[in-house]
Amino acid sequence: MKKSIFFSGVFLFSFAMLQSQVFNLSDQELINRLHLVIRGNDNSAHYIRPVILELENPSEDTISVKIENGLTLVPVQSFYQPVVITRSDFITLLPGQIAEKEIFGMCTKSDLVAPESDVLYIAGGFCDSIMQCLTNRIEKDSLHNTEAQLALWNLTDDRRLEDIAGFDQELANDLIHTVAELTHQDLPPQPDENDYLRNFYSTTFRRKMGGIFKCSYRQSCSVSIAMFNKHGVLVRELYNNPSMSPGKHNLDFAFDATVYTDDYYYVRVIEDGRVSVSLKVNTPKIPDDRG
Repeated sequence: MKKSIFFSGVFLFSFAMLQSQVFNLSDQELINRLHLVIRGNDNSAHYIRPVILELENPSEDTISVKIENGLTLVPVQSFYQPVVITRSDFITLLPGQIAEKEIFGMCTKSDLVAPESDVLYIAGGFCDSIMQCLTNRIEKDSLHNTEAQLALWNLTDDRRLEDIAGFDQELANDLIHTVAELTHQDLPPQPDENDYLRNFYSTTFRRKMGGIFKCSYRQSCSVSIAMFNKHGVLVRELYNNPSMSPGKHNLDFAFDATVYTDDYYYVRVIEDGRVSVSLKVNTPKIPDDRG
């Protein structure tokens, strides 16, 4: 019975797609057919689902919109980060229907401000072929994580391959090889055990600062803790468990305050891609050794 219901649902959806007018999000004509707004998404990190697509279909036609991998979204205000879409998707609207959809993507300029809910975006052009190779890989392997964001920044910013790092050391190393091949860079040496910046399991802290989040989960989920600067831009991931078991948990996080020296950071718990807690952490001033 369940299989029959499933196949019926697929058939009805496919039939609706066949009956609808289909547009790409990149099509200029789309803005003449739908009321369309793209804005920042405060409920997600900028490397998972950084923007939300809001749509209203005022016409008497069913309209489908294809969301294309590699399409760039440009902020109306230039001091915010552009976004590149990292997962293809689609949405179908019946006549008169209102809908919204979170879009998978990543930011492309780490020195600019991360998307916020009141920031508007417009569809731009497509990224270059090198970045498209990486966004295709991100979609294929569902790499909506900090390691992939750091890899993408290596293509857009003046960053070193060594900056691609994270708790998933195998993935980070694989992305280093991928970006090195795409950009014809030499591979860096492997990090040593006490390399705090590159080895996320290092316990070498000169001035340790951290805390504990007490959390409870009804079902298994992905949980991470990440640190962001005053502009909402990722600085470092502090904890990662891709399969947290149900129940109560104490989540420890820590960072070296001699390495991360801004006046304050935002430390955020991210559950299944959504920000559940955001804590402002003021960093201590380092005493002057000269007395």
